[in-house]
Amino acid sequence: MIFPTFFKFKRGVNIEMFIVRIIEAKKVCFFAKSIRGVLYVLSLLFGVIVSFKNLLYVSRILKERKAKLPTVCVGNIVAGGVGKTPFVEMLVKDLELENTTVISRGYRSLGASRKNVLHPVDANYCGDEAFLLQRKVPKTLVLVSRNRRLAIDAAIKKGAEIAIFDDGMQSRAIKKQVLVALVNAKDPFGKGYFLPRGYLRESPKALSRADYICVTNLESEKQFNLLIKELKEFTSAKVMGGKKQATGVCGQKSYSIEALQGKKVGAFCGLGMPSQFFEMLNNLDLRVVREKVLCDHKKLEVKALESFIAKSKAEGAEFVVCTEKDYVKLDTGRAYELPVCFLQIVFKVEYETKNYNDLLASTLKLTN
Repeated sequence: MIFPTFFKFKRGVNIEMFIVRIIEAKKVCFFAKSIRGVLYVLSLLFGVIVSFKNLLYVSRILKERKAKLPTVCVGNIVAGGVGKTPFVEMLVKDLELENTTVISRGYRSLGASRKNVLHPVDANYCGDEAFLLQRKVPKTLVLVSRNRRLAIDAAIKKGAEIAIFDDGMQSRAIKKQVLVALVNAKDPFGKGYFLPRGYLRESPKALSRADYICVTNLESEKQFNLLIKELKEFTSAKVMGGKKQATGVCGQKSYSIEALQGKKVGAFCGLGMPSQFFEMLNNLDLRVVREKVLCDHKKLEVKALESFIAKSKAEGAEFVVCTEKDYVKLDTGRAYELPVCFLQIVFKVEYETKNYNDLLASTLKLTN
């Protein structure tokens, strides 16, 4: 989630998408500049509130309480598009622990609250990211709750020995034994502004709390080395780097990447940073003839999907492709005019792998 959904503009344009367009636009008219001015004032207020909250913890007026379980948090300082869930999936698989629990807040889920703990049996009710994780790591207990202490209590009853938070860097009430902060190489500091003028949830100085930093969406080792120099201004954490990699195209049928290369496709996604998905498709030589962008975590309803498929087919598309996070929310039991597939991706650490191995070793020590 990047911005809360308060209301909609005419023709269904959501305020979140409207603000994102204002932020991302390189050239803006007077009206857009005025909107940016209002967003800037709001971002100053947001920054003051976040800084004041952190000051309360630094001065120990508010205290971080140790959880009943060892805790590892995978978080970030920028809203959207950093790849936390694929990183958590990789971490869980590489740890190979039997009694691990992943705790998700369940952004934009229909059922998550501070009073309950959910098992992700439905992507829309419990949250797409949690549902996706449970499907990918079926032997790991995944819980959804906006009250992490309540979720930890539920995890203990199920025999958990360690809890991994998918997000939660800004929630400081619970002390984390290991904090991993992910940084997006394409926009490491969220346009340089707090929400809603930019994407910062916290100041880059908050990276000083991290034990490890993973730079994601990297294109080269040179880019990684340049970012390390920038990050060293804020943190002494051990830094690693990597990116998401496509391994196949799946759906009602599975295809190799090579099978779709050069073919025309329609593509849609509901991500914090949708441009990264379309860029990946282009890099894989999938010819995107029609695009549709949804708000982060937003479901594409059946009628809207059928309309998008029809328009894509009219432009020569042979397939419709989305992210796996979008796919799990769809009614996949229906027959559509074109095959609807998702791009299957994994995260891989490619630079400073010794620091990733150190993260695994540090996490394993917590269970001894």
